[in-house]
Amino acid sequence: MITKLDELLKFSYDDIINFKYISKPAKMAEAELKQLFDVLELNPSLLDNVSNRDKAAEELYKKTNELCNNAVKNEHKVKTSFNLWGEPLASDSQREILIKACGEINNEFSNYSKKYNTAAKLANFSLDSEKIEELAEYIKKMNLIPEYMEFKEVCSDVTSYLNQIEEELNDELKERLSRAKEAFRNLRESIFEDGSDRQKANQIIGELESIKNDYIVLYYNEHKKNRLNRDESVRKNKIQSSDKFNALRKLSKLEVLSENQINAIEKELSDLKTCYDLDSQFLNANPHCGSCKFKIGDNSKNTVGALDNIEAKIDSLYEEWKEKLLKMLCEEKIKSDIKLLKGKQKQIIKDFIDEQKFPEKIDDYFINALTSVFKGFELITIDFSDLVHKLEQLSPMEIQDLNKVIDNFISSEIGKKDQSKLRITITN
Repeated sequence: MITKLDELLKFSYDDIINFKYISKPAKMAEAELKQLFDVLELNPSLLDNVSNRDKAAEELYKKTNELCNNAVKNEHKVKTSFNLWGEPLASDSQREILIKACGEINNEFSNYSKKYNTAAKLANFSLDSEKIEELAEYIKKMNLIPEYMEFKEVCSDVTSYLNQIEEELNDELKERLSRAKEAFRNLRESIFEDGSDRQKANQIIGELESIKNDYIVLYYNEHKKNRLNRDESVRKNKIQSSDKFNALRKLSKLEVLSENQINAIEKELSDLKTCYDLDSQFLNANPHCGSCKFKIGDNSKNTVGALDNIEAKIDSLYEEWKEKLLKMLCEEKIKSDIKLLKGKQKQIIKDFIDEQKFPEKIDDYFINALTSVFKGFELITIDFSDLVHKLEQLSPMEIQDLNKVIDNFISSEIGKKDQSKLRITITN
């Protein structure tokens, strides 16, 4: 006869349906269960009193369910995000051990919520002491994964920053970084056996932060050397638009002068980059200027004193070309050609020679006059009597016809020569 109907009501519908026979309850492996409870950091005394064992079963499946969830998450972390400073957090063999630990924990505990969810079912617990010790070691290894991830979290900001600028450091900072990285690796490698040491990690991070701060000072100063500030940028624009610089550009079109010289100065100016937006505070989070992207050692031109040097080169080239042109204009052949220039062109060249300085404004008219002189002229002499004889043979005609006859006569005298280089004189 069934008594204790209140206890029957505690059974689930499936348990009642699947009920087959009544037998004497098996003896619970209390020592092994207490050993497992110790490993899982549960209270083993819950197993001492029969009335508390349902509570013990509940605590057991809650804890093992939590372990399984953690095992899945931790295994995923080892497989997907177990790197720091461009290197794995653990060796391949260590990673395999950690992954195996997660797998073994999941395999063992994944069904405890059904297998041992009542006091009665705890009697079916069958793990021996050796297996429990093995599980304890797996849990210990799995618990290293959060320590690795904590180490990664506290180090990632500064290591990520330094990873971007290692090649830009000077020799002194590179040496310091090399020593700090060695200490970082030693600490990282010790986690597998000893767990993470936050105090040592903070010491290493402190040195890495110090290197970062010294880099910021170095970068800020190098940026200042390699970029024009606001005032210097204004000065650069004034140089590029100055009368003297524009005069050199026009003069460079003369074949007797070297265009490469002014081109070289123009390139020097264009290579000088402008940036005055950098804030040292910005560099705390970003290793490079957000405006110009300057990097130390990127072959940028040093701007210190550069504009003074360029202005000196412009002045020197201006004087050099002036002296060269004056010297050439004094050559006998050129003097003869000057006489063949048109009136205004001849006068502007004469003024240049007499005053020993360029016109106040070097314009296309002055350049064309010099071009004509240096190309040289050919003097064509036409006998006026030949032209008169030609005209005397003609009958009366209209003016346009007469002009055509004269043009044809002159064309026959000069042939296919370059008319811009010809000068004509009439003789009797």
